[in-house]
Amino acid sequence: MPRDDSAPSGTGPAIGADLPRPDLRARVAAAAVAAETRPGFPEHYLEQVRETALTFEAPNPDPDDIRAAVAMLEDHALTDPAVPVRSASRAKRAAKQAVRKAVQFQSEYFAGHLGAVAWDTVWIGTAVATRIEELERTVTRLQERIDELERAAGERAPGATPGR
Repeated sequence: MPRDDSAPSGTGPAIGADLPRPDLRARVAAAAVAAETRPGFPEHYLEQVRETALTFEAPNPDPDDIRAAVAMLEDHALTDPAVPVRSASRAKRAAKQAVRKAVQFQSEYFAGHLGAVAWDTVWIGTAVATRIEELERTVTRLQERIDELERAAGERAPGATPGR
């Protein structure tokens, strides 16, 4: 993706270059550059944030790569039914814990079934990918044999009897 010069330095490719309100985006980018140049700016922390943000990027494998699609599904096959209950407010934390206890059985039951479906889908995807790869190898071998036979047929003299 081409880099947008209005993006702050070191931010990588421009995100949302095709979004509306370029004037607002340019002002925000200029403010970010100004903030980065101030003394005491936490540059090390910003780099950590940027590196961590890259891990949230959606993978974009080749659409024809079945194995990559299966690997992505496998990465997400486990579902954790434990809902986080952290909160700065003691009352909110207590309410979250009460709701979690009330729906724990259903959450675990659903997560277990969802995980089973995901793993079954991974198994099917792997089997399909293996079969497709076998078929592709067979097609390649057959195409090579056809090419070989066509070359042999072209080398025969016209009117010659095959096999003699």
